[in-house]
Amino acid sequence: MDLLDSCMIKLEKEVEGKETSNIVFNPIENTEDPLSLNVHIKEESIEEQVVKFENTSYALCYQERTEDKNSRDLKRASITTYTREKRKNENYRKSERLKNAECMKKKQKNKNHRRNERPRIAASVRKKRMDPQYRESERAKNAARIKQKRKDPQYCESERARNAAYKREKRKDPQYCESERAKNAARIRERRKDENYRKSERLKDAAYKREKRKDKNDRNSDSYLMEIYKQEECQQVEESFIPEKDFNNFSDIIKEEEECFDNNYAIYFKT
Repeated sequence: MDLLDSCMIKLEKEVEGKETSNIVFNPIENTEDPLSLNVHIKEESIEEQVVKFENTSYALCYQERTEDKNSRDLKRASITTYTREKRKNENYRKSERLKNAECMKKKQKNKNHRRNERPRIAASVRKKRMDPQYRESERAKNAARIKQKRKDPQYCESERARNAAYKREKRKDPQYCESERAKNAARIRERRKDENYRKSERLKDAAYKREKRKDKNDRNSDSYLMEIYKQEECQQVEESFIPEKDFNNFSDIIKEEEECFDNNYAIYFKT
């Protein structure tokens, strides 16, 4: 019998009826007997047993949760497939829209819901406005909507009235008037730096002055014609009353005046 067989026999005798998982071998400690193996059973403390039990329970719980998750995933996938198939039906989509609208109406009546929804909507809008494509599409949509609304004369009239009222209210504030004057002055100063703007302004001023001169000349010509017409009319009246004749005696003068008076009297009553 060799050394290995003797060691195995001795080991079997010492650990008979014991759990082999708790055996600790220390073959080098006893140097007197080379055939003796220092074998002893490791005793577990209560804390170690509790930790072992907890680890086992955690493992079982995790296994159960994994199985539950897999089953939930399968169930969720089946529900998603079923819903996707149902959404292909127009009647189902219509009924869903109606139900959602009714639910939203009920929720919007609640102040707490509105108060909770405002920050969420504001955050969503802020996030969407960071996208330049979204901003561009929003600008295009707003421009098209306003262009369509401006085709309505009632809308244009109401907008003009509203803007006029708004400006009247703002012009009552002296600070607003002062700021508006400053802004306009700065804008005009900036525009006057442009040569094309100055040229167009000069052309406009020249055209305006030509129109004013033309009106003035027309008025002067009209007044001159009126003066000539009045002078001619007065001359005609004087000629009608005092004819250019040489009167030799007083009787001829009286006779002529009576004839002139009779003629003018007859003309007056005829007219």
